[in-house]
Amino acid sequence: MPFFTSNGANVHIDVAGNGVPVLFVHALTLDHRQWTPQCESLVDTYRVLRPDVRGHGRSASATRGHGWDGIAADVRRAMVQAGMQRQQPGFLVGHSLFADAVLQCALAEPRSLKGVVVVSPAVWGQEFSASWKALLEKMRALAHQGRVDAALDVLRDDAMFRGVRADPDLDAMLRSMQEGFSGDWLRADESVHGQPTLERIEGCKVPILVVRARHDREDFHVGAHAIAARAARAHVVEIDSGHFPNLEAPDLFNRTLRDFLQEHD
Repeated sequence: MPFFTSNGANVHIDVAGNGVPVLFVHALTLDHRQWTPQCESLVDTYRVLRPDVRGHGRSASATRGHGWDGIAADVRRAMVQAGMQRQQPGFLVGHSLFADAVLQCALAEPRSLKGVVVVSPAVWGQEFSASWKALLEKMRALAHQGRVDAALDVLRDDAMFRGVRADPDLDAMLRSMQEGFSGDWLRADESVHGQPTLERIEGCKVPILVVRARHDREDFHVGAHAIAARAARAHVVEIDSGHFPNLEAPDLFNRTLRDFLQEHD
């Protein structure tokens, strides 16, 4: 099952191991390799599934399907491919802007899930800072000019990448992943349909682990707080890292993740 089709796009998915399925959703501009340390930690006891979001990694480029609702639809399709259902529920893990997709799936398919983990999350419906909006506006303008590499440089210069820049090996790893970013997400101009996740999260019946990165950009602290304040079954853990705790502090992150999986498995 190296590929599946979702809303007209060919989506790549890496699958390893056997057991309860755990599906990981990477961050904007990266690919499934973001979760390599977690795959190596869990593969002996879990079935680990790591899709590349459309327009990222080995997944096909696509002109549509990049909004909050579009990414969530792809993750729900990946759940089907993973065999997550009432008879075989599993876990979802999502990072940054794409963490919202796993929350939407938890709201839509609660009986198919044992729990979800959102890492340095943003959530559809939160208010983003003026500086974040300006950063995205600049990146979008460069992408529309065909300068995706320059847009990525803007992102990497942001404070959220400070921990990555301090580690040459980690910096090289992320740059390698970003080579597969098409820029489609930045060029997309789509209307988003439905009620924002933040307005619905109070009704979430699935346990949620919120991983907050201590040295993250404030926008993602806001997202983490908004989820924890509204979702009755949410629990917050803070890790002393930047925006990428699963890569900057992998041992601690893996222990935290495994504890949550074992608690709810």
